[in-house]
Amino acid sequence: TENVFAWTPEGNLVILHREGPGTKNMEVCWVTLDGEVQKSYPAKERAMFEAISPDGGSLLWREFTGASFDLVMSDLEGNYELIAKSATWESDASLGPENGDVTLIRRENYQAPLSAVEVWTPETKTYTALPITRAKNMNPRWSGDRKYLAYCSDQDGNMDLWVFDRASGRSIQLT
Repeated sequence: TENVFAWTPEGNLVILHREGPGTKNMEVCWVTLDGEVQKSYPAKERAMFEAISPDGGSLLWREFTGASFDLVMSDLEGNYELIAKSATWESDASLGPENGDVTLIRRENYQAPLSAVEVWTPETKTYTALPITRAKNMNPRWSGDRKYLAYCSDQDGNMDLWVFDRASGRSIQLT
């Protein structure tokens, strides 16, 4: 199984989190636009790759603990560091809005129908909910200037694209 998850900041390599060739073990690969694997290393067991830092020097992961997902960062050599333990179910994480922050979707448990969009801040080690309607929210991604957060939500009954404006604290529906 191969999944494209991110481009490097330079835009010249694609990062894959995939099953290694001939094995069920997961690996992280940097692939050129010619399809050549430039480098790879084994992925942490039970972890899901989420994002690459703006400087390209570290990767964000969600590690499954059996009851929830913890947030983990790694360098480009596969050295992992736990950054936040969690008692709830996280999905769809991204970096930002500030350096070191992680924006993620949080539910009380796996089966909970509603989710919040929250930001984990490393200085305070706390989660802060953004003023976004609790619904089935997915895929939070910050704009390059970190002023806007695009996300998918079914808050009006259909899964649509929304954008949250940090300055006004309001979201608008785009689709």
